[in-house]
Amino acid sequence: MVKRPYDIKEVADKLLDEFIETVESLDIPWWLFKGTCLGMVTVGGYYVGDSDIDIAIDCSDEDFQKLTEVLLNQGWTKRWMVGVNGFKQGVMGEHQKFCKHDIIFDVWSKRVLVKINKIYEKFLGKGQKIVYNGKEYNVPSPVEEFLDSQYANWRGSK
Repeated sequence: MVKRPYDIKEVADKLLDEFIETVESLDIPWWLFKGTCLGMVTVGGYYVGDSDIDIAIDCSDEDFQKLTEVLLNQGWTKRWMVGVNGFKQGVMGEHQKFCKHDIIFDVWSKRVLVKINKIYEKFLGKGQKIVYNGKEYNVPSPVEEFLDSQYANWRGSK
């Protein structure tokens, strides 16, 4: 059964660090993304209602494949989403869901995000950092402008 990061925070924190260590070992740039970024900025942790951990990465299809292989060897599994017409979404190199210890990680490719909306090119560059549990995490930059582009009323969430 899938669990929300907020419900098992210690496990989610451990998996987040494991995931980031893996991505960094492959020299893949990464950022906390979507609801995970929103929660870290507004409430200093995972949002109560958020069902996954969102990460954006910047890599080639080949590096996405390498990342997938390493994660699978570490005990992660792949999860598929079913699209509107019943087709599987989350194809390698664009968007993939990974799961470990009942926590879902929603991993987004910067290359595909920029195809969807050019605005992501602006935010997923050098980035900035936020501190959570005494550790630094990459977030889109400028983070407040990024959140404005994603969530119309996010400032009311603080």
